[in-house]
Amino acid sequence: IAAADAAFEATKASDPRAALHYAENYWLLALVCDINTHQTEAQQRLSVAKKMSDHHRKHALKRKPDSKEALEKQVDALLVFGEASMLSGFHQMTSTYDYTKAVMNLKGAWAAFQDAEKLLGAGDVDEELVHLVHFDLGMFLWFLSLLPEFLGPAAKLLALVGFKGDSERGIAYLEEVAGSQSLRAPFATLILVVRSLYLPMRAFPYDRSTDPNVEKGMELLNTMQQRWPNGLASLLVRGIALRKLGKVDESQQLFDSMTGLLEGQNIEPAVSRMQTGLCYAKLTQWGAAVETFSNCASYKTYIRPYTPLFLRGLCEIQQKNDTEGHQMINQALKMAKKADDSEFRAQAERFSSNGFMGIYNIMWAKGEFAYKASCEDALLASLEEMGSTVLGINSTDRGETATTKKFKHSAKEKASNALMLNATKGILYRLKGQDEEAMKFLTKATNLVPHGKPEKAAFWTCHFEAADLHYEAGNKAEALALLKKTATNANTSRLRQSARN
Repeated sequence: IAAADAAFEATKASDPRAALHYAENYWLLALVCDINTHQTEAQQRLSVAKKMSDHHRKHALKRKPDSKEALEKQVDALLVFGEASMLSGFHQMTSTYDYTKAVMNLKGAWAAFQDAEKLLGAGDVDEELVHLVHFDLGMFLWFLSLLPEFLGPAAKLLALVGFKGDSERGIAYLEEVAGSQSLRAPFATLILVVRSLYLPMRAFPYDRSTDPNVEKGMELLNTMQQRWPNGLASLLVRGIALRKLGKVDESQQLFDSMTGLLEGQNIEPAVSRMQTGLCYAKLTQWGAAVETFSNCASYKTYIRPYTPLFLRGLCEIQQKNDTEGHQMINQALKMAKKADDSEFRAQAERFSSNGFMGIYNIMWAKGEFAYKASCEDALLASLEEMGSTVLGINSTDRGETATTKKFKHSAKEKASNALMLNATKGILYRLKGQDEEAMKFLTKATNLVPHGKPEKAAFWTCHFEAADLHYEAGNKAEALALLKKTATNANTSRLRQSARN
């Protein structure tokens, strides 16, 4: 980080591109590490870069592009302004939660990238500039295609101002840039990894052992490891991807390495330790998870200390420390309210008095049940105990326990817990290859009513998985009926498209 800052120190006051990369340096650090002072510094640098690039863009566009040099200056000026606006928008969405300003910045960025694309047709320009235009267009087109699924409050605002994505075209641009020597090749590769391993499009019938997304994702991860071995963003993405793929031990080792790198730079390793905590949770090592999240919550510079406190509370509940766990969840909610983090509050409020299935909801939301791991038996054992002792769910999905009487347990919460319990058991048995048991629980889940976002994701995933099992058993009519429901009603465009295919 210091070396990158030094590279732009001498020219950042006079060169808009240097000012952009100087700001980008800290924006990426802030995004990965979530440190309060880094967020503030990133915001200040982005503000300077945007102001300087706006002035430079207006000046450059006054000249006629009557030479290659003049044309390239115009294209570059548009790109620098567009990227400064785009990063400002991303920062406002993820840090200050000012969605109105974020949308206006993204709108300005998109207009600049489109203008730059038009100029490419006006004459011959340097190949690197073409890659830079294609990267910005590719990222934006792919990003916009995910609007309904991930952007929450920003999605409706962006739709209102006319944004429309094109995933196929966006990915084609990103693949071109990732395979080049462009300065945006690392970013392009990161996005493609996310697309392959975090947000895959499934084929039907679905065979995890031959999933092309995994093959492509691992190839990209290996490329990242070879070309950028100690990049913080690439380490973070690689570690999360390994955990999703079931390689939890490898993931833990990588996050331990990342923690060492951060501590070596005197940066509190809250983000890497948070990921280590999630590894422990996936392994049902609740005590180690509690200790890790407790340490994360104590870091003085971490901008979101309520997140590890919340996760600690959920893991305390798994250790039967019900009262303490719920107290921590409610303390985290108070802290998030003070920080005006409405997105966190929307996720966490439903667990304030009934967090018994909370950690499994988090795992669903993070895609932790997509691939086989070594921890299915431990998770199933934990769920079996949970179902019989605290959920009030017996063999007929009825009844109460002493714990459910002690804590609020409304009909809606009970229905949500029942759905997540059956969905999680179903997918875990599916990963273990115990198809008969999997079908029993998947079918139970598909007959319940989802309420929250994680429940809806689990509900429609169960439809897809049950359809796959029916197809394997030769019950094509049953499979088709489930796929039709999923293709029409699933809460994500990826699942709808997978079912249609």
